[in-house]
Amino acid sequence: MESPFAYKHEVKIFKALAQPSRLQILKTLKLGPKCVCELSALLHHRQPYISQQLMVLKAAGLVTFISDGAKKYYHLNPTKINETCQVLFLLGQE
Repeated sequence: MESPFAYKHEVKIFKALAQPSRLQILKTLKLGPKCVCELSALLHHRQPYISQQLMVLKAAGLVTFISDGAKKYYHLNPTKINETCQVLFLLGQE
């Protein structure tokens, strides 16, 4: 049997997904890259709050960003999203 610590990264991802605002951000980023100011306007949250949520999503590997001058455009990390879906699928198989 595997050690519970073998799932440390998966736990980080699921904790990131457990917050409704973060799910809203991910759903919005499905439409394409957005900067914090765009996400703030679309989701009706202050920019510092959006930045904080993006930091959690970035730490989990679910989003990445591209810098364009002073702005950072966040987008989904398709590799990590696919890995997360595979983990969920495997959990359902047991």
